[in-house]
Amino acid sequence: NQNIYKKINLHYIFLGILSLNYLIPLLIFNDITLFYHDALDSEIVYNGVLGKIYFEGLDKIKIFLNEQIKVEYLRRVFQPLTLLYGIFNIELAYWLTDVIVKLTAYFSFYLLSKKFYKKSYICYLSACLYASINLPTHSGLGTAIFPYLVYLLIFKENIKIKNYIIIFFFGLNSDFLTTIVSLPFLILLIFSIKSNQKKIDIFKYFKIFFIFCISIVISNFNLILLPFSDEVMHRTEYVKEILPLTSIIKNFFFDLFKIPNALNWTIFSNLPLMLIVPFIFFLHFFVKKKEVAYIFYIIIFLQFLIVATNINFIADFFNNTPGLLKSLGPRWAKTIFPLLFSFLSFLILINGKPFIKKILSIVVLFSILISQINSSIVPFYKEKILKEINYRNIYSFKGYYLYEDYRKIKKIVKNKKTISIGVDPMSAIINDIYTIDGYHNLYPLSYKKKFYNIIEDELNADLKTKNYFNNWGSRVYAFVGDPQKIQINFKQAKKIGASYVISKYDLNSDQLTLICGDCSKYFKLYLIN
Repeated sequence: NQNIYKKINLHYIFLGILSLNYLIPLLIFNDITLFYHDALDSEIVYNGVLGKIYFEGLDKIKIFLNEQIKVEYLRRVFQPLTLLYGIFNIELAYWLTDVIVKLTAYFSFYLLSKKFYKKSYICYLSACLYASINLPTHSGLGTAIFPYLVYLLIFKENIKIKNYIIIFFFGLNSDFLTTIVSLPFLILLIFSIKSNQKKIDIFKYFKIFFIFCISIVISNFNLILLPFSDEVMHRTEYVKEILPLTSIIKNFFFDLFKIPNALNWTIFSNLPLMLIVPFIFFLHFFVKKKEVAYIFYIIIFLQFLIVATNINFIADFFNNTPGLLKSLGPRWAKTIFPLLFSFLSFLILINGKPFIKKILSIVVLFSILISQINSSIVPFYKEKILKEINYRNIYSFKGYYLYEDYRKIKKIVKNKKTISIGVDPMSAIINDIYTIDGYHNLYPLSYKKKFYNIIEDELNADLKTKNYFNNWGSRVYAFVGDPQKIQINFKQAKKIGASYVISKYDLNSDQLTLICGDCSKYFKLYLIN
C-alpha cells in the first residue's frame, strides 16, 4: 500500500509540473501563453474554421484565401479530436487538445519506461520530459502514442482487442506526413532497443503497423488523393535550396544542437532542447550499452538525411520530382526527435554511473521546468521588466487575435473581403472576416500567380522576399519592405476580390479612403476606391 501511495504521489508531482505550463502564465498575465509561429498564425486558425464547418456548414470554408481553399486541402478535417473546435471556443479547444496530447505522451512513455526500469523516479522524470518536448500538440496524437507502440511490440505478448482499438483511435487522430514519415525511424528505434530481446514476431509487427497506418490513411485520405487530382497546387513550384558544403555542415550542427540562426523567439522555444541535447550527446560516451550508441546513431543519421536534401544532386532530384511529391522529404520526420532524445536520456539515466545519473537528472528536470515557462519569458520581460507602454502580448490568444478590435472591423466590412498589411491576415479569419491573403500550406497555383500581381513591385525591390514567395509561397502576404514607400497594387487587390485594407501603417494613396482610424491601436481600416 505504501508503494502504491508513493507511485500515485509521484504521478501527481510530475503532472503538477506539466500543469505549470498553464498555471504560471495565468497567474502572471491572466492568460495562457504559447509560441505563435505555425500555431496562432496558421494551424489553430484552420482548426477553428474546421470547428465551424462541422456545426455550421461547408460555406464557412469560403472565409479562406478568396474562396480558393477546398475541404480536400485541409489537414485534420477527419480527425475526431478536431471536433473539440466545434464544441468549445477555439482557445479552450486548443488547450484541451494540448492537455490530451501531453497526457498521452506522458503515460505512453511511462508505460514503456517502467518495463525497462522498476525504480520509478527515472520513469516519471523521463515521461515528463517527453510530454514537455513532444511539440507541437495541435498536429494530433500521432507521435504521442509512439512509446505505446514500442511497448506493445516489445513487451506485450498477447495483443487484445482493446489494444487494437487504442491503436486505431490514435491513428485516426494522427497527422499523415509527420507520423508516416517518422515510422521508419520508430522501427529503427525498436530494433535498437530490442537487440537483447527474444526474436521478432513478424505477424504481430505487421498487424500493429497495418492497423495504425490504415487508420492514419482513413483520416487523411483527402490529402493522399490530392496529388492525383487535376488541380495544380502552389507546392508544385516548391524549390529545394542548393547550399554550399560549409552551410550544410553549419546547418547540421545548428539543427542537431537546436541552436537558433537569429536572436528571436526561437531562442526560448529551443531552450529546453539546447540545454539537454549537448549533455546526452556527451554523456552517452560514458555508458557502455550498445542500445545507447544505436539511438545516438539514429539521431545522427536522421539529421544527416535532413540536411543532405540541400546537397546539389539530391536537391535537383527533389526539385525535378513532379507535382506535390517534390515537397516530401525526411524533414517531416523531425517530429520523432523528441522521442529519440527522451529515450536516449532515459537509457543513460538507468545505465550510467551515479555521477552521470545525478548530472543528467538535474539537467532533465531543469529542461522540463524551462519547457513550462519558455513561452512566458518574452512577454514577462517586456511587460513586467521593461514595462513597455501599450505592450501587446502576442504569445496569447487574446493578444494575438485582438478580438475586440476586429469586432469593430467586422461590423464595417461585414462579408466583404480584406487584405492585411503589416498585420497577420489569419487574425482576421479567426474574427470571421473574409480574406484574400493568409498562411496556407495548400492552395491552387493559379491563385499564387494572381496574387503575385498585387505584390510584384514589393518583391522586385527585395530579392530575398521574392525568392521566398516564388520558391515556397505558403505565406500569401502583402509583403512590405519599406513602410515609407509601400508599393502594394491595390487595384489588383480589388480586381481579385478585396474591398478593404487592414493596415499597421499609415497609407497615403489615391486608391484608398480611410474608414476607421481609431478601430485599434495597432491598425487602421481603409476602403479600396
